[in-house]
Amino acid sequence: MFKSTNFLLRFPTIQSLLNSSECTKDICSSSSLNRWYLNYLRGTRVLKPPKNPFVYDRDWENEPYKPKAKDEYLLPVKYLKDFQSLDERCKNMFTYSFVYKRQEFQENVNEILKELGFEPTDDSLAAKIVRMTLELRYKKWRLKEHPRCITLKLATKCLMNARQRTLRLLRATNLSEFHRITSALKIVHYEHVDPYRLYTDDPMERIRRMTVLKANFISSQQEFYNEKNEILTNLLDDLTLLVDSNNSEMKKNKAKNLMKQLFHEKTKSEHPTRYPGWWTRRVYLERIGKHSFQTNSAYGLQDPE
Repeated sequence: MFKSTNFLLRFPTIQSLLNSSECTKDICSSSSLNRWYLNYLRGTRVLKPPKNPFVYDRDWENEPYKPKAKDEYLLPVKYLKDFQSLDERCKNMFTYSFVYKRQEFQENVNEILKELGFEPTDDSLAAKIVRMTLELRYKKWRLKEHPRCITLKLATKCLMNARQRTLRLLRATNLSEFHRITSALKIVHYEHVDPYRLYTDDPMERIRRMTVLKANFISSQQEFYNEKNEILTNLLDDLTLLVDSNNSEMKKNKAKNLMKQLFHEKTKSEHPTRYPGWWTRRVYLERIGKHSFQTNSAYGLQDPE
């Protein structure tokens, strides 16, 4: 273990040496080292957009994320009694410029949840959609700072798919709450293909509509098979005209055989056999060699002995 060197500061000679301008310039200052990377660290960061912009399939709203102002004070501290008695230097330490971006985002989520009538710990479908939507806005805002981060892009895309499934579930179970949340969050152009109009607030009404829909499907399925049977019968009658025979029964039997051959015909393509062992390549090369030797023999191209 190294011993502490604080005791050296007690000596006046060492203190005067450390406080001299030459020591500060040549030893203590890192700028005098002329490191090659110092100019890059001190320079302003230039954001380069990606060559292929990321396309969002299920992004139905373009509301940007709105971060807090840097000079705005923190909400829990701003309303304290002794906060106003502090000087400006101490007050600046309680602004959002000294707070992590994730903590600032969490405070924004709690504020919007309270505005919409939810508690911060609410676990309902509507509260989940609010959190997912704000998380999407936050991730897209961070993508502007890190446009080439593929992990952040894929996480944003997965969150969009999860929100789309949650929106569909909320629409199927509680239509009025769905309309309230989408209008409050300004989610427009929402695509939900529902030609059967099963969405309703009453679960019993939804079950009744699904029962009627299944009954209609069963009846339409029987009609579908009857129509296909009629089409195949007409096709069979047309094939009997092509068979050269005077007997009608023989014509029909031959036509049936033709149809069976038509439906059961398979095209087989020969692939090299793959053996699960070290001899796979050897067997494959032997087969290729035999095939090339037979081809050369057929054309009279075998090597003279």
